[in-house]
Amino acid sequence: MTADSFVFPLVEVVHDSSVDGTLATLVDPPGRKPGSRLVKLSA
Repeated sequence: MTADSFVFPLVEVVHDSSVDGTLATLVDPPGRKPGSRLVKLSA
């Protein structure tokens, strides 16, 4: 196993999970009154 074959899957998983988390926040912003920037982005 090379370093690249070990690191690439980790980078891919971290990237995918961060994208999923960002999309989830945009769709349903947290808090009682989300910031106007988040509301505009989720519309």
